[in-house]
Amino acid sequence: MAKSGTLFGKPRSQVVKRPGALRKAAKKRGAINKSGNIDMGKMSKVAKSGSTRLKKEVNLAKAFKTMRGKK
Repeated sequence: MAKSGTLFGKPRSQVVKRPGALRKAAKKRGAINKSGNIDMGKMSKVAKSGSTRLKKEVNLAKAFKTMRGKK
């Protein structure tokens, strides 16, 4: 079993190859909400018709969201 805070047995910094790329894509497509966060609902719809790289980035963001602790 992987350690807590890791994905695929690696730290997050090693899994994310292009930090900031998803935010840039979301901003380009108008998927940033009023609070400045990425609207994952819109990005999921965009990813269906987008490139393979964008699909992978959205899925990785969803995986990190599930790892996040409760607020």
